[in-house]
Amino acid sequence: MVLEVNPFAFASQKVATLIDDSNFLPWKQHFLLVVKTHCFQHYLDGIVVVPPLTVADDDGSLVENPTFVQYEQQDAAISAWLLSIVSPSLHNRLIGDSSFASMLWSVLNRIFGSQSITKAKRYRSLLHNYRKNDMSMSNFLAGIKHLCDCLAGCGQKVFQEEQQSAILNGVPPEYDHVVSIITTSQTPFDLQRIATALLDAEAC
Repeated sequence: MVLEVNPFAFASQKVATLIDDSNFLPWKQHFLLVVKTHCFQHYLDGIVVVPPLTVADDDGSLVENPTFVQYEQQDAAISAWLLSIVSPSLHNRLIGDSSFASMLWSVLNRIFGSQSITKAKRYRSLLHNYRKNDMSMSNFLAGIKHLCDCLAGCGQKVFQEEQQSAILNGVPPEYDHVVSIITTSQTPFDLQRIATALLDAEAC
């Protein structure tokens, strides 16, 4: 049985971000929600049986199978939509090896699924060793957030305390007085207050 999918119905759906090396898990979660909304997840998991290319007509002659044509059109529409929401830098790794939507999906999971643990270790090491050096404070804070987002993309939760520690350990000695105020305060500083305090200190 071929599931009827209207390409125009899901082609207009937007996924919040394009998939790249840093955001596979949240991208996958959002993507599957859209897929299930349109009931075509079976094209990705391979449950849909590919109809035969030809069938016999009333005279016994082999003719093109209209069910296969319908399947091929729907699968191609899904594949095209999937490629449209994948970062262009990944297209060369997908096109050519993947004739069907299920194959594209399998390749994506193989590329990124096995890399999550290794990436998480690398990003966490980068986070703990990230230093402001000659960067502006705003760029330094943005870099910390980017690494935390990368960890989240690998399925690794970064608690606020870890992010705060990375920030305070990454600023140079001239910010020691601010770090001391933050770490000894009776009222805990949240991330926004820490950022504000450091930005204010930079401006002085």
